[in-house]
Amino acid sequence: MVPAAVVVLESLPLTVNGKLDKRALPAPEYQDADHYRAPATAIEEILAGIYAQVLGLERVGVDDSFFELGGDSILSMQVASQARAAGVLCRPRDIFVEQTVAGLARAARVVDGAGGPVDEGVGPVVATPIMG
Repeated sequence: MVPAAVVVLESLPLTVNGKLDKRALPAPEYQDADHYRAPATAIEEILAGIYAQVLGLERVGVDDSFFELGGDSILSMQVASQARAAGVLCRPRDIFVEQTVAGLARAARVVDGAGGPVDEGVGPVVATPIMG
């Protein structure tokens, strides 16, 4: 876990009981809070839209980290699934490695739909040794 901001204080504000007075702490000033870089390619635009939708955000810049915005392993699977439905092939592992829209756009590839059948998730399942 990495703090979002660090504020230097001469002394900690204390209550009359000697405990930390959280209400008296100054609000942190975020240096890069308004930094936003828009998608430059069609793949970046698709992935930025998917990131925003999955994370419940209005917009996501191409340099924003998926995990710093609140993403997790389950949401990474949703991103990969929605990207595939939009014609962009990436794996959840790629999201862990690249994290940003720009990085994932470099690792992903476009699928044209003629590459073969898509697994619809129905059909026979072969029993594994533990099931037998």
